Amino acid sequence: MSEKTPLLIAPKPQKPTGVNANQTFCAVDQKRVRDLAPQGADLRWYDMATGGTPLASGMLLRTATYYVARTNSDCESDREAVNVQIVDPQFESIVANPATVSATGDPVTLSFKGTPHAIVTFPNRHPARANHHTGCYRRTYLYAKTYFLIR
Repeated sequence: MSEKTPLLIAPKPQKPTGVNANQTFCAVDQKRVRDLAPQGADLRWYDMATGGTPLASGMLLRTATYYVARTNSDCESDREAVNVQIVDPQFESIVANPATVSATGDPVTLSFKGTPHAIVTFPNRHPARANHHTGCYRRTYLYAKTYFLIR
């Protein structure tokens, strides 16, 4: 007669929750695997639906489908697909109304037509009145730097 050995069967972990199946990032932001959602110590990201090696958190993302799985010790859940798109947006046009800025700092409205999350560079240093709150003016200066506009 042989001795009985107990066998422990661990349940398969549930799929990760809070997964956004479509994630879009700007190329200029240089997003990495660690920027994907969700994140957690018990989650692993892959670039394959099955098999493969977990991706390094510092790996630069590209437009592709990634897969996330939850782990507990040696067991892993089914993988959840996440479509990642890396965009390099451009503006078609920028229109100022009025077309010139007055010396008194009157407000100017800029209208943008193009891809959301595009980059706009203001090459001049001109003061512009930004906001009017409870009778106080806050002056904002447009420097020769890049501003990010989100629609």
